[in-house]
Amino acid sequence: EGVWPMNEYTEGLPVPSGTVAWAMLDTEHENCGISIVDIAESDYHDYMKLLEQEGFSVIEDVSEEIKGQDYVSIGTLLSNGEKGLGISYIPDNLTIYISFIKE
Repeated sequence: EGVWPMNEYTEGLPVPSGTVAWAMLDTEHENCGISIVDIAESDYHDYMKLLEQEGFSVIEDVSEEIKGQDYVSIGTLLSNGEKGLGISYIPDNLTIYISFIKE
């Protein structure tokens, strides 16, 4: 908690602003998940630009207004050919799932 994990999944990824709430390495399912809190929407957009500068391309991007709530949930899938990222953002909370793309 509070520390960006250093492993083969996070290697080469920019570190987003905010605070790491939790990180999980799931070797059985071959992925790594990281939850960041205290992150503004502008920081989320800055992070997406950083990922694109690092060679990631957006595969799919979905925004959905949450019924009964006053915010939009953003979900994005990205790839750089080697790693796949699944990123979701709601106000103050960014979750990143990282996996390797199999041949």
